[in-house]
Amino acid sequence: MVPEPPGDEGTDNQHILPQVEYETVEALHHRFLAIIKAHVDVAALGSPRYATRDLVKRVSDVVWCTLSSSYYKDRAHLQSIYSYMTGAKLDSSGTTLAVVAACQALGYYDVHLALSEDHTWVVFGPHGKDTVEVTWHEFVSEVFKSLLISTSSSFC
Repeated sequence: MVPEPPGDEGTDNQHILPQVEYETVEALHHRFLAIIKAHVDVAALGSPRYATRDLVKRVSDVVWCTLSSSYYKDRAHLQSIYSYMTGAKLDSSGTTLAVVAACQALGYYDVHLALSEDHTWVVFGPHGKDTVEVTWHEFVSEVFKSLLISTSSSFC
């Protein structure tokens, strides 16, 4: 038997997390898909078999342009699609996650989230060797956006 932590005597631990209703999650999922599919025309990009830098950049632009402009984007703990769908707020890691989720929702399963101790970026391509930075948008000139990680990392 595992002892309860101090101060938790008699606490019903099964009620710590809020309940999630399937209908709510389903509605948010459909909303996410609608936003992405309405603004990303894969056919206009040549319907590539694997994700391209242009496709990832387009998806990134859609995510960035649908975020609320009235919050501090470096605020921590805005890393979920739920934060994006319910408040149009994401931090840099959340933005990368949303871009990956959107690319996968479009059928590009070669797109993945890459993590370091304090940063995220997108990995894509047939062998997962292509990388792209999507956490910068308004803050960095067009020259730096969508560069290879190995190229852009020196600007961090």
